Amino acid sequence: MQLYSQFPVLRARQVASDITALAIVVVSVIAGVGTYAAISVLGQIGEGMQSAGSGIGSTMSEAAVNLGRIPLIGTAASSPFTNASAAGEALSLAGKDQQELVSRFAVILGILVVLVPVALVARFWLRPRVRFAKAAIATRQMAETSGGRNILALRALETLPASRLAAVGADPAGQWRVGDVATIERLTDEALRQAGIRRR
Repeated sequence: MQLYSQFPVLRARQVASDITALAIVVVSVIAGVGTYAAISVLGQIGEGMQSAGSGIGSTMSEAAVNLGRIPLIGTAASSPFTNASAAGEALSLAGKDQQELVSRFAVILGILVVLVPVALVARFWLRPRVRFAKAAIATRQMAETSGGRNILALRALETLPASRLAAVGADPAGQWRVGDVATIERLTDEALRQAGIRRR
């Protein structure tokens, strides 16, 4: 498979675009990891809430049990502590939910930060590079037969700018139509050049 043009100028542009695409992917991954890490720090708030809620719930529950053992007034005295224990458990649960929410958000946003640039790279770099490689293979194979060279010559007639056609001959279309071998070969060379291939 031919990944790069055999002509220095186009090859240099292709190499530069490859390096740029690779740099974009690397920077995107670093940015995605950084985004995840930055947002994950917010989960510490939830950890504090969960820890505080668990501590309050445990302490208040223990106090409610101890007060509940006092004869006559135990139930009444332990009731506020039981309610405080429930509030502590609710705070602990809210802290846990906050951690899960932050973690999910961090993962989603981190992935998006990576995927969006990578998708753009795939759209504007990878697809043209794959097309170039496929076209180079197909063009090289066509150039190996006389019929294929005729088709390549016709393609050159259709796609080359007028200045390049004038360099091929005074009437390249007419010469191609009558099967002039030299003209067909020159047009084939131009088609190969467009595909980044030097004639063997």
